[in-house]
Amino acid sequence: IIESGLDIPTANTIIINNADQLGLAQIYQLRGRVGRAKEKAYAYLLISKGTTLTKDAQKRLKALMDFTSLGAGLHLAMHDLQIRGGGNVLGFAQAGHIAAVGYELYVKLIERAVSELKGEEFEEGINPEINVDIPAYLPGHYVMDTDVRLNLYRRLSAAAHASELQELVEEVTDRFGPPPEEVQNLFAVMSIRLRIKDLRIVRLDIGSHALTATFLDGKGVDMEKLMATVASRPGKFRFTPQGKLIINMGRLSFPQDLPVVEKTLKLLDTGRS
Repeated sequence: IIESGLDIPTANTIIINNADQLGLAQIYQLRGRVGRAKEKAYAYLLISKGTTLTKDAQKRLKALMDFTSLGAGLHLAMHDLQIRGGGNVLGFAQAGHIAAVGYELYVKLIERAVSELKGEEFEEGINPEINVDIPAYLPGHYVMDTDVRLNLYRRLSAAAHASELQELVEEVTDRFGPPPEEVQNLFAVMSIRLRIKDLRIVRLDIGSHALTATFLDGKGVDMEKLMATVASRPGKFRFTPQGKLIINMGRLSFPQDLPVVEKTLKLLDTGRS
């Protein structure tokens, strides 16, 4: 019934016995057989009494409990990849160096190797540091599960565009309710982080009267336009002899003035060269 894709819209309950013996993708597909219409559905995963769960079985069941929202299939697939291993890129064996270095680093190494083979210059991504004296984190009373918090931190850090960050903000709000001040601050800091990554700013110190930006190098940024922007507002921007950019902000109050910081940084957005 499952493999043939038989669809019974009115079915609202499925009971899966010995769920610990099934793979993550198998349980996910089984669970998806109910709740295919407007009826609220339930999936019961049963484990035999006295069963000792393996470490991988615990991870599989934990992932299924954590990711229940619409569109969670991609995150379950990533967990399945981490649990089983990605295997050799050009082979069939489910083993390889990916287990030792981790999925994200493995993909980065592959991207670097492909760029070198194509004769292209590999551009290393930067991880900017933002220093501002406000609480910006996911508190335990808001997201109680430690693994879920860590996964959210990872996804926030990996967001590459403002649209991705906004989708994540909406997902967190939908799953855990209206975000407290610490979480709102975190989202604001992550939005600023996206802005300064494009400017190749590796460190941004946010003070009560000024911003201090430290650039990685001139690569990837139109430095001529950037210098012209700085020169056009000598009272607002100035470079130090060490190459740091000082941005005069007047009096700032946090966290309410974080959007003002991002708006000011937009003035430096001269585009990629």
